[in-house]
Amino acid sequence: MEEKQTETRSQRQKLSRQLRDKEEEMEVVMAKVESLRQEVRKVEKSKKELEIMAEESGAEAAKQRKLRERSESYGKQLEEELDIIKKRPGLPSSQLGVPSDTLQELSRLRTELERLQAEKDEELSQHVLLHTTELKTVKNELRDSESQLTALQSEVNMLKEKLDKARNQSFQEHEEMLTELQHKQEREKNVLKDAMKKLSEDVEKLSEENDKLQGRNKLLEEEIQSLNEKKEAIANWEAQITDILQWVNDEKDSRSYLQALTTRLSEEMENLRAVDRSSAKQDNQWKARRLQKMEASARLELQSALDAELRAKQGLQEELNKLKATSLACECKLQEAEKQNSELKAEVERLKNELKSQAFEGTGPRQSIITLMPLSPIENNSIAFSGFPEVIPEAQKEEEVEKEVADINDGSSKSLIQKVTTKPNSAKAPTSSSVTKPPPHQFKIKTFTSVTKCQRCTSLMLGLVRQGVQCEVCSYACHLTCAAAATICPTPPHQMNSSLGVDPVRGKGTAYEGYLSVPKPAGVKKGWQRALAVVSDFKLFLFDIAEGRTSQTGSPVSQVIDLRDPQFSVSSVFASDVIHANKKDIPCILRVTYSQLTLPKTQHSLLLLADNESEKGRWEKVLNELHLLLKKHKLPDTSVFLPKEAFDSALPLIRTAQSAAIVDQQRIALGTEEGLYLIHVTKNEILQMGDCKKVTQINVLPESQLLVVLSGRSHSVRLYSWEDLQNPESCGTKIQEARNVQAMTTGTLLQGTVSCLCFGVKRQVYCYSLNIGKVRYKKLREVQAPGNVQWLGLFEDRLCIGYPGGFTLYPLTSESGAGGGGGGGSTTNLVNTDDPTFSFLTQPPLADALCAVKMRSGEFLLCFNLAGVYVDSQGCRSRKKELIWLAPPITCCYTAPFLLVFTENAVDIFDVNRVEWIQTISLKKVRSLNTDGSLSLFGTETMRLIYLRSKQAEKDHFDVPETEENSRRQMLRTKSKRRFSFRISDEERLQQRRNMLRDPNMRSKLISKPTNFSHLVHVGPGEKMQNLRDLPNQDSTLAPMNRPRSATESGRPLSAGSDQALREMYAKRQSRGSFTDDILLTPQCLFAEGDMLSEISGHTQHLRASRSSSERADSPVPK
Repeated sequence: MEEKQTETRSQRQKLSRQLRDKEEEMEVVMAKVESLRQEVRKVEKSKKELEIMAEESGAEAAKQRKLRERSESYGKQLEEELDIIKKRPGLPSSQLGVPSDTLQELSRLRTELERLQAEKDEELSQHVLLHTTELKTVKNELRDSESQLTALQSEVNMLKEKLDKARNQSFQEHEEMLTELQHKQEREKNVLKDAMKKLSEDVEKLSEENDKLQGRNKLLEEEIQSLNEKKEAIANWEAQITDILQWVNDEKDSRSYLQALTTRLSEEMENLRAVDRSSAKQDNQWKARRLQKMEASARLELQSALDAELRAKQGLQEELNKLKATSLACECKLQEAEKQNSELKAEVERLKNELKSQAFEGTGPRQSIITLMPLSPIENNSIAFSGFPEVIPEAQKEEEVEKEVADINDGSSKSLIQKVTTKPNSAKAPTSSSVTKPPPHQFKIKTFTSVTKCQRCTSLMLGLVRQGVQCEVCSYACHLTCAAAATICPTPPHQMNSSLGVDPVRGKGTAYEGYLSVPKPAGVKKGWQRALAVVSDFKLFLFDIAEGRTSQTGSPVSQVIDLRDPQFSVSSVFASDVIHANKKDIPCILRVTYSQLTLPKTQHSLLLLADNESEKGRWEKVLNELHLLLKKHKLPDTSVFLPKEAFDSALPLIRTAQSAAIVDQQRIALGTEEGLYLIHVTKNEILQMGDCKKVTQINVLPESQLLVVLSGRSHSVRLYSWEDLQNPESCGTKIQEARNVQAMTTGTLLQGTVSCLCFGVKRQVYCYSLNIGKVRYKKLREVQAPGNVQWLGLFEDRLCIGYPGGFTLYPLTSESGAGGGGGGGSTTNLVNTDDPTFSFLTQPPLADALCAVKMRSGEFLLCFNLAGVYVDSQGCRSRKKELIWLAPPITCCYTAPFLLVFTENAVDIFDVNRVEWIQTISLKKVRSLNTDGSLSLFGTETMRLIYLRSKQAEKDHFDVPETEENSRRQMLRTKSKRRFSFRISDEERLQQRRNMLRDPNMRSKLISKPTNFSHLVHVGPGEKMQNLRDLPNQDSTLAPMNRPRSATESGRPLSAGSDQALREMYAKRQSRGSFTDDILLTPQCLFAEGDMLSEISGHTQHLRASRSSSERADSPVPK
């Protein structure tokens, strides 16, 4: 096939080349003919001029003849009179009255007249000769040119005949080749279809087996996870047991050590008592009493520590016994659970086999009806979640069976939602041979002026225009995608779904509808306005009703709330929640809460007023039951964007923001009414660039390191380089030709080697190439658009212009000298005006062009204010399905492969490849600030700068800072008037510090604890001062003391040091309650500054020294 295609392509190229050659020859011949025609025209022109000259000469000759005749007649008259006078007798010549001079003059005139007549005759004869000769030559040339023209005409006719023959032959050959190729392709297509059918059947079988295996794998994974958790618990228990055993052994060692220590202490105490008895001095009796008290306190503390350790040991032993008992009980439960699990598995397998056999025999359940609560305010007195008449896949059947088994085992039968299975129809369908084929529907696309539901799937038919199709015979209305399933006209009753019902597996259908009231835009204080509420496709739709109408409403959606939102909740309100509402209305008010931003996590609440309290209860139950049903069936989350707050809303520039752009990872550009600002999001620094005002659009060209800004009252264009962004005083480079710009776009040409800027002024579009050097821009070409420019875009090397009623592609590289080469292509109109399906766009009033998207398949998505249509590269419709807007769009932005449509109260997101609406982000008064829609502004009272983060992106396009509500940061001017700092002011910081100091809890955290000091207690009554130890110097901390250690010089005394250390360690032990070795009271951690024996020996040595010194002299105790 490929070889034949290449051969046909080569033959086609040869024929096209021959055709071009013949056309060139034809053009040369036609040029020759044209030149000959021009020569003939020149000859005819000269002929006409000569004829005119001949006529003029003839006229002059006639005039001269008339004059001659008149003169001759006058002369004859004079001669006759003269003869008469002469003949009179008796009169002399002097008496005749005629002088001789007159007669001479008369004769002279006669001779002169004769001479002039001869000259005129000669000239006339010469002119006639010239005219006749020239006329002969012109006639000869005309005959020659006519002969040449006939020869050339015959040659042209021969060439045309040859060209027609060649064309016919090439067309015949081409058609024959095409027919052969089509037959071969059809054969191969049929073979491939059969193979595809087989493969699809195999894929279905494999998918079913895969679903089964996945279900089994999930069960096995859950079992493995539970076993691993149990193993981890057992390992933890074993580790705790080993810790307990180690602790018990350490306790034994510490107990033996403490017993030896007590014996040694008792011996030394007895020695001290003996020494005290032998002392005769009364001055040292208080020292003995103090030592006895210290010994007694130390003994008591040791005894209490020992008792505590024994109690802890007993507690640990009891806890160990309990853990052993619980582990045995868990093992028993685990065995019972495994046994029950195996029984359930066998039961599930049995049910699966029964279900398969029923499905094979055709006796299985065909439809599942889930009955909701009764009472519907509009149509029926019952609401049902009903499935579709198509056969449910086996995987879904198995899941339903498993859920039913789980429900039976749980014993949960009482609920608002009850499952009811219908018995299948046992009657066999009649064969096609015995029954005549019914006529099909005559569907026609229609625009519904009121809210309408599909009679096939019961979902709402949304959109501004062309929401669905309707049969012209039976008025059956459904979606365009549902029309293929409705084949019989009129539709049989079993294919007509009830007016209310949903499929819980696919999440399709309408569950409930009614009339509610929502607060007016100014708030509850201003009153309520009527709205139609519909719960369809697990979404809550609200439609505004015009004042004065009770039931009629338009098709645009005013608000959409998705029940899949994890923060969705429905609840009643209290009087404190709605302080401006009427007290009688409070029991009838319902509050619906849904998420608004993901960072910081904010929620929004919508108040709904029902007609009465019972109606409010029904709505609350319906929404809560649907939310539970949604969680139960675990429908996939289709959201693709997460709204985050891009910067602190306390920044005053956000309120007047008109445009924005992401410059790099740390900077964003913000265009406001006051000018262009560059914000460093991590440093909180703000630069004001130049003196431009009212920045309406910002485009970033990272390849050329340029920032293109549309600003000013005259809508002029300025270029800022990366270097200009470092200097706030820089005003950039202004393009002088750019004034009153309506639309602007930037991009690259020639595979990204040339940066391009295009802007439109009325119907004129100017294209420039951009550079980083001294010459920032250079004009490429100028294009005339068919209408006023509304949108511009660059697709590879072609410019797309959007205007009312259409889009057109123009090549940019055909005449581009700066682009480094020519290319080309013709102008392409993307909206075929001959296609009647585009009449709603091209007929007055013309649809406004919003944007165009080029897809990978070569298709184009054209977005108008009414709908979005798919066309191919020639402007013909490529898909029947259209993108339907829920509300009138303001702007459209494209982030592959998603289209973001900004409306008054939400951002609707569509998947352009699947032609599907997948998400709605409810934001009041939202509008886009950049071309891809990643930065937007929303809010009424508090304006917020929002960043829409795609879940498919690996990271954010810039470092989004953390924000907080009620921020007290301010925009403070630095030394430079164009540099600002966004931070908390010094006065505010001082006020915060004062508030913290007033709070005692905060004040205790602010004041640091005392460190690096020690205090020696009063020595006795004989001393008149306390012995205090100074804070250690830097030298003393580095080098140890060389003096001998005593009770007053080194360490803390036993009553202050060891007592405090014991208490601290015991408190730590009681608070932590762990079994690790570092918490256990070992002999090393019982005393803070050394062994207790060394302390007591130091005290005894000190007492002996003091007693001997007191005998010698009455002196104070050395410090």
